[in-house]
Amino acid sequence: MSCWNEIISTFGYDGIVSVPCKKISNIYSAISKEQVIIVPREDDAINFAIGASLSNRKYLVVIQSSGFGNILNSMASLAIPYSINIDVLISCRGGVNEDNPVQRIMGQLSLTVPKLLKVNYQKESEYNSLSEMFLKRKNDKINIMLIGV
Repeated sequence: MSCWNEIISTFGYDGIVSVPCKKISNIYSAISKEQVIIVPREDDAINFAIGASLSNRKYLVVIQSSGFGNILNSMASLAIPYSINIDVLISCRGGVNEDNPVQRIMGQLSLTVPKLLKVNYQKESEYNSLSEMFLKRKNDKINIMLIGV
């Protein structure tokens, strides 16, 4: 069983909803095709997960940091004020070795904006494994999990 398959099954996700991200493309082949919903925009992903949550279903939102800004309105005007529990996995780019300047700003904001939103957030680098990071998330909260930082 792959790490991703273990995470999806262990933590009760019905699947993932994602804007494809090459950096973590292994997630798409690690779980069954029926568990992967591909959407064109990050706000579509977050809105799908919010709707699924309201129907007692659970989808992990998987996006790249460059699209993080696209989810803020749905987070701030719907998920946060109504305490809708969702998990968002953000593949971060924009570090010191980033060769694409477009990635730098949103990559940096992905590290600071969750604090402003007052949502639970974790960085992969603070844990021994992805599974440990998922284990430490809050079940009854909005969780933003950052990988690649």
